[in-house]
Amino acid sequence: MDGVDLRRCDPSPKQRSEIVNAVASALARGVAAPVVADHARRKATEAETCKYLVRAFSAEHLAVNVPAVPAFASECGLCDARPGDPIGMRQTTDAAGRSVKCLRCHPHAGGA
Repeated sequence: MDGVDLRRCDPSPKQRSEIVNAVASALARGVAAPVVADHARRKATEAETCKYLVRAFSAEHLAVNVPAVPAFASECGLCDARPGDPIGMRQTTDAAGRSVKCLRCHPHAGGA
């Protein structure tokens, strides 16, 4: 939820947790992290209540308002993976020189 401005709905700590859980649920259902991040930024600018923002990540709402994406988005082209490579190849190198999951296209990187 980094980079999402929640000032408009001004959530309490409990409501922030509900929002984060709703986002995590969307990711667990297979919605690509970049799609969820874009959706979160867009909905946060509209949200007058936290309840609205939590509902924005329900399965029903995402199915209607977010374009369908495959369970695993295609390779981003900026990591080590090439078309057809297994998901595990979607890695890049962090600042410390370690191999990490690509935040752009690895489905378990949690880049939202």
